[in-house]
Amino acid sequence: MLDCVTDAALCETVACYENLEVLEDLMKEFYDLKWVKKRGKANGLIYGKQSFPWPMWHRDITMYASGVFDFKNKGVITISKSLDPGTSYYGVKVPELDEANFVRLEIKQGYNFFQYLGPRKTRHIQIMNTDPKLDYMPTFFLNYMMTSVLYANI
Repeated sequence: MLDCVTDAALCETVACYENLEVLEDLMKEFYDLKWVKKRGKANGLIYGKQSFPWPMWHRDITMYASGVFDFKNKGVITISKSLDPGTSYYGVKVPELDEANFVRLEIKQGYNFFQYLGPRKTRHIQIMNTDPKLDYMPTFFLNYMMTSVLYANI
């Protein structure tokens, strides 16, 4: 979970997530991000990779993102979810997994909320329910690490 306020306008903040090259600069663990199929602003199929520390394999990610304006709360909401390899997304085949080099990270459900707080202030809330496919780590320990330890160190 992420909850922060940026010193940037709403449009500038959302544009950082729309432009995947900028997103890679902001979040260094992600690389090779690309829009496989773009359906409009903040809508489409995204493919990319995420570096993980040794001894874990890097992950690849295939997900759709769908964004809408929230006029009542002066914001933008996006939802995202992984898609299975080989399935179709608006006529485009979802990329297969390169099993020799990667493990597919599953995004069970993801949400971003960008809220206008002023001309140069935007609140960003992100909640992601993911399965990094760590077979050797018990679920209770993974949940503890991702919520308590990681959140306390942000």
